[in-house]
Amino acid sequence: MNGEELAVSIMANTLIANPKDMVEPKAETSAQAGGKDGDAAKTAKPAALARDMKRDAARLLAPVLNMPEEELYQDFQRDTQYVRLARAMDPPLYEQVKQVIADNHLRGFYFEQESKRFYTKKSMAAQVLGFVGEDDRGMSGLELALDSILKGAVYQNTAKVDAAGNPVGDSGLENEANRIKVSSVYLTLDSKMQFVVEDALDDAILRTNSAGAAVIIMDPYTGAILAMGSRPTFDPNYYGKYVPESWLNKAISIVYEPGSVFKPIVGCMGLTEGLITPDTLINDAGSIAVADRVIRNWDGEGMGMVPFEDVIKFSINTGMVQLGLKLGAEREIGYSRKFGFGKASGIELPGEEDGILYNPQDMYEPDIATFAIGQGLAVTPLQELRAICAIANGGELVQPYIIDKIVAPNGEVIRRGKKKVLRRVLTPEVAEQMRGMMEKVVSEGGGKNARIKGYKIAGKTGTAEKLAPEGGYAEGQYMSSFVGFVPADKPLYAMLVMLDRPQGAFYGSQVSAPIFRDTLQQILVAK
Repeated sequence: MNGEELAVSIMANTLIANPKDMVEPKAETSAQAGGKDGDAAKTAKPAALARDMKRDAARLLAPVLNMPEEELYQDFQRDTQYVRLARAMDPPLYEQVKQVIADNHLRGFYFEQESKRFYTKKSMAAQVLGFVGEDDRGMSGLELALDSILKGAVYQNTAKVDAAGNPVGDSGLENEANRIKVSSVYLTLDSKMQFVVEDALDDAILRTNSAGAAVIIMDPYTGAILAMGSRPTFDPNYYGKYVPESWLNKAISIVYEPGSVFKPIVGCMGLTEGLITPDTLINDAGSIAVADRVIRNWDGEGMGMVPFEDVIKFSINTGMVQLGLKLGAEREIGYSRKFGFGKASGIELPGEEDGILYNPQDMYEPDIATFAIGQGLAVTPLQELRAICAIANGGELVQPYIIDKIVAPNGEVIRRGKKKVLRRVLTPEVAEQMRGMMEKVVSEGGGKNARIKGYKIAGKTGTAEKLAPEGGYAEGQYMSSFVGFVPADKPLYAMLVMLDRPQGAFYGSQVSAPIFRDTLQQILVAK
């Protein structure tokens, strides 16, 4: 990420209690202080009542550690010499705890030093990075995927201190082991693009009141991920304070019906098979009957005889249905698999979903028809963007990757990310034809809200009903998206915006296309 640190390991102090040492030294009697035997019998006084060190410690430390007093007190009653109370404290908390111990002469406490993961940019790229749990174990994201590389060796520094916080013993350190350097991982993320994407996501959630969102920017030629963000989000430094849903990387882990952003893929199938050309005339009556089902355009209106490029430009359902029926189930599913749908892309991040594709033998005529308008399959945002990148780059399906390189402590590059072409899915001629149609979506059709002055933009809007957990569709809930690339003729960046259940306006052209425009405009101006 331009060499900027996103996650580093720092040493932090863990508070340990030894209940067996939590006692006040007995006070001297007058007899113990000195004098003749006879006088001692006359002047001896009873020892002072011993202080309840454990109760005092519980009362004083509970508000500082944000723990119930009684819970602490019960910990101090345990028959053990080792109770771990607060792990890897932040420096301000450590100083506060140390001061309480010193000021109140509390005995039986000491500190252990251990490694703590610190995320320098807080919530930036949180789902990509993931987080480290107890015992320095990666729990999600790249922290989980690269746990063995990032964790290094187990080590521990233990410091014993007296009631004043001063080290005790010969050196004050026991069981000390030198920290072993570990490899550094460099990502393909661009820090400026990631910042713009994070800001755009926050603004989108605020404006649309969506339940979630995902944005990805990708180099269409190499597959390198330049930015990836998801909402809701969290701060990995305090992951436990957030709901688990916020840890989910929606860019790879949410599956949904793509809707109309899938139409360029189906259009490429028809172009490749010679069933259509951009100029092939299609009769759009506004609706079309398939078996016992009637499929309508989004506005219910028909445009009469139109060239196929207008079917893409204006997202005409009836024209796509006619193409889908000509293709048939076998070709629809076969091409979809070639484009990478139905199987995880293999990016280095954990938790990537496969998506869902029909078995062609299980598809009836209405299924074949609705498949052509992006219904009846489930994709991830990354799958959809990668397929569009094949159109952008001239027909190659590339392997997405997010690790640029891994460098060993001695400076040796032990792994490097690079372009990997999985297969050719389109001829350059077909890709060029679809790029031209997608450019007209933005310049003349339903994607006008994605236009950026001075640039040719290619894109496609999409609005799909959200799948319900129990099957069917959730009434009034939509997945709104926009996918495209810039410049249209020789793309630098490909980008997908997906909003989960926006409130109020919900069409992709209304809510997702402007995010695409505003985000890329900032990036292009800064380039």
